[in-house]
Amino acid sequence: MLEKKANSEEFTASSLINEQKEEIKAKTVEEFYLSLIEDLKQKGRIGNSYAYLNSYNTLRNFNKGKKLNYTFSHIDVSFCKKFEDWMRSKGNKDTTLSYQFRTLRATYNKAIEAKIVAREKNPFIEYKLSHFNTKTIKRALSKNDILKIINADCTNQNKLRQLTHNSCSFSYLCGRISLVDIANLTRQNIVGMPMIELINASQLTILRL
Repeated sequence: MLEKKANSEEFTASSLINEQKEEIKAKTVEEFYLSLIEDLKQKGRIGNSYAYLNSYNTLRNFNKGKKLNYTFSHIDVSFCKKFEDWMRSKGNKDTTLSYQFRTLRATYNKAIEAKIVAREKNPFIEYKLSHFNTKTIKRALSKNDILKIINADCTNQNKLRQLTHNSCSFSYLCGRISLVDIANLTRQNIVGMPMIELINASQLTILRL
């Protein structure tokens, strides 16, 4: 009754008797993370498993290298604030903090779905991730700076320096094509573009490596 009143929920004597309380299974954060990571690997979702492994390792570091032998109810608003302060003390920026907390929130939601922790314990109802500034600062070079790079004379430089200069110039002149796409180009892909001569076959091989 006290819980219902605190949450401003309506109830009757019959509803209290007939209401089934959600059964919570005992499981530590350590156990749940490791089982989640293994489950993702088994399903072939390797990329996702790495994201949760990274989150797990960060929490372990925050816990001074000790196992996460506490339940999810331990992760409250106070925990989140201390975790944020710790990451900032390590020099992490808002983008990294946002990534870490989004993964932690996703793990918490999965724990709720698995009935490892009660839904009302969720700290992310109050601890909002929107306070992180995830806007990337613009750091594009000006056209004049790009022209300085393109017009630089690297003929007497070593092969690696020439490759770097040619790749950068070619990428810019081809609409900022990525280095991966440049590495996978063949002469058959190029139609009426003499700029491909900037990067010869041996340099493309180096890029692929």
